[in-house]
Amino acid sequence: MDLTEHPIRAQRANQKRFLDTLPESEREEHAFLFRVGNLSYRYYMDLLAEPNEEDYSDWLIGLPPNIANDMKQKGFEECRGMLPLRRHTAERSDRGLDEFMKAHLSDADFQRWKGSKD
Repeated sequence: MDLTEHPIRAQRANQKRFLDTLPESEREEHAFLFRVGNLSYRYYMDLLAEPNEEDYSDWLIGLPPNIANDMKQKGFEECRGMLPLRRHTAERSDRGLDEFMKAHLSDADFQRWKGSKD
């Protein structure tokens, strides 16, 4: 299966139906957003190791003080599913989002995605 397709069959079907209803002039923009969104979803939900307490402590150090204090109050268990912590965990283990996206998007889509982040 193409990783830019949504892993849930019903969601893939919904995306296809949506794209089929769009005027041709809008279809590619939304198809691109689905490809990037679906791949990001896989990165965060399917392919990342669970953060551990060491990842959490390291993550807190890099946060602005007011946010770090809030995350400390929430505690590890409440924060472990948060996307910023999950991304930090992946980056610490050399499984960065940029590299993942580059490996699975076309060159054109990757450049477009990078441009939208900068």
